[in-house]
Amino acid sequence: MPLRAQPPRPPRITIEGIRRRLIRWGGRNFRSFQWRKTRNHFHALLAELLLQRTRAEQVVPVFRTLARRFPTSSSLAAAPTRLVRRVLYPLGLRWRFNSIQALALRLSTRRGPPPDDVDELLALPGVGPYAAAAYRSMHLGARAPIVDSNVVRLYGRLFGFCTDGETRRKAWLHDLAERMTPQRAFQAYNYALLDFTRAICTPKPHCDICPLRKGCSYGSRRGVNAQTVR
Repeated sequence: MPLRAQPPRPPRITIEGIRRRLIRWGGRNFRSFQWRKTRNHFHALLAELLLQRTRAEQVVPVFRTLARRFPTSSSLAAAPTRLVRRVLYPLGLRWRFNSIQALALRLSTRRGPPPDDVDELLALPGVGPYAAAAYRSMHLGARAPIVDSNVVRLYGRLFGFCTDGETRRKAWLHDLAERMTPQRAFQAYNYALLDFTRAICTPKPHCDICPLRKGCSYGSRRGVNAQTVR
């Protein structure tokens, strides 16, 4: 069965079934990372930058150190650059060194927490569409569909469309993410998406234990029983 360039509009019953299964799975397998519990919005936004293109487990010790040494954006902005780079070094991706300190400098000029407006967030150094959406959804309680390479991989497998490095930037993919994200339980859904794509729908997927295997286009091509998700 050939892959489509982009998905058809999923039936509503399929969307609801996927949501229900993902949220149920997420509730049972929630990863209790420190940044998910913090009430410090600067630290929360900082975590979203650290998590870009990096495994969450790698971020844990770095985030712990940053949160302990730099309780505010002003303290990080004033820190010697060599110290910040030494703390961030285990994560690699040197472009983050400057953008994180630039973010701290910008936020230190504000009174109060980082902005909650999407456009204001996107104007901050290092903050792209994913980081802004994740921050608003996970920490501000605002409905914001999230799209990263892992989410693209999951939706591509579920609905049977081709993906590449540019798929996450396509308008039709963001339309799909918008339809998939619940109006109310969006935070639980988004957390489940993140944990599920790191544990089950990985580059080498674990289809045998996947709660979405019935109705998954990728699973059906691999010989997994593929009935409509309801």
